Amino acid sequence: MTTQAELTASSPAKINLYLRITGKRPDGYHDLETVMMPLDFGDEIVCQLRSTGLSMECDNPALPTDDRNLALRAARKLAERCGVKQGAHIILRKRTPLAAGLGGGSSNAAVVLSTLNALWQLGAAPATLHELAADMGSDINFFWPAAQRFVAVAVNMWNR
Repeated sequence: MTTQAELTASSPAKINLYLRITGKRPDGYHDLETVMMPLDFGDEIVCQLRSTGLSMECDNPALPTDDRNLALRAARKLAERCGVKQGAHIILRKRTPLAAGLGGGSSNAAVVLSTLNALWQLGAAPATLHELAADMGSDINFFWPAAQRFVAVAVNMWNR
């Protein structure tokens, strides 16, 4: 089997078409009703195969590239869950504004999970990726596949 040394993927932003806070949970997070839609705009992520270790760089110096970064944490969780011995270097070309509510960090985490799954040839089931994503944030799972999730969320909300 041929191993690619590098994979590049688009990491789309999203917009909330509807957002309502319905309550506050004991863990400090809020319960929400929302309808989100992906945008034809976002970041670009390059994952490069390495023999060991995980590292990250970003063209926006305001964004941390250590374990405060959700995408790098996603990579670590995938490697731990699947017993990965190889490493990777993640290059983030940031176009989505930071902390703007456009889901940039969540999208980056989702794209890193799916791209490293392919780069490391893990064959992890979608359910595994969804579980890892759900442990890290509520928006991450929105990015697989976005169109289906948009319809499902909208239908569930409107049928109440």
